[in-house]
Amino acid sequence: DRARQWKFRNLKTEAHWRLREALDPTSGVLIQLPPDDELKTELKSIRYDFQKDFIVIEPKEIVKERLGRSPDKAEAVIYAWYAGDKELVPHLEVSHNVEYAIADG
Repeated sequence: DRARQWKFRNLKTEAHWRLREALDPTSGVLIQLPPDDELKTELKSIRYDFQKDFIVIEPKEIVKERLGRSPDKAEAVIYAWYAGDKELVPHLEVSHNVEYAIADG
């Protein structure tokens, strides 16, 4: 888990990254996504980068340009899952004491 070695740029990045980790078949987390090709495409289209000590998610505008639409379905799943009951996946370490970078601008 590279996230334990890195800080998150912001809460949005952490939410995206944590779902990404949970969807990894080796994570042991059982998640069932709806059979929706647009959702799968959106989830796979979000890209990450590592800058200094931070995991950074690309701007939504870039994802929208690549997809030709907003990744609304992916964001709904990501935020609903992140806000959900973490006791369902007790071994997944989700910390709200994460150090975030101060947003530029």
